Amino acid sequence: MKKLEFDFNGNMGGITRMFAIPENSYKRIVPDHTNKKVRLEVKNRADIIDIYFIDDTDTFTEEYDNGLYKVQVSAIFPKLNRLTQHDLIKLDTENWRVLFQDNNDNIRLAGNDDYALEFRRIDTTGRISARNQVSFTFYGAQITPCCFIDLIEMDDL
Repeated sequence: MKKLEFDFNGNMGGITRMFAIPENSYKRIVPDHTNKKVRLEVKNRADIIDIYFIDDTDTFTEEYDNGLYKVQVSAIFPKLNRLTQHDLIKLDTENWRVLFQDNNDNIRLAGNDDYALEFRRIDTTGRISARNQVSFTFYGAQITPCCFIDLIEMDDL
């Protein structure tokens, strides 16, 4: 009989790091079946966007529905400004894979060879008592769940 295994050492919600990887920078996923590990290979690190976001505004969901995994990775980053305009236009117009690390130190890749993720955003100046921000979501559907990636550090991509 199979038994679902769980790690009972902490269970923190949220995401700590997030990288948007454009299609032209993604190379492949390399499974190591012997050691039960999965490596990610990229081509051009210069095109990968390290996304800063506000703590406790982030979320990852993966809903299984009728043969598809509906994936969303969302967060908010502060302050609309000229410095981010170029990257926002790039995010708007390309397809993506999103590599993210959660607060339990799991690193996962959303988007795969068959289905890349799309990007949508809502820019707002907010009210005087709120904040100027960009609320964003990477979303898509894929036939396999988001895979776990083995990295010692996110920056070792």
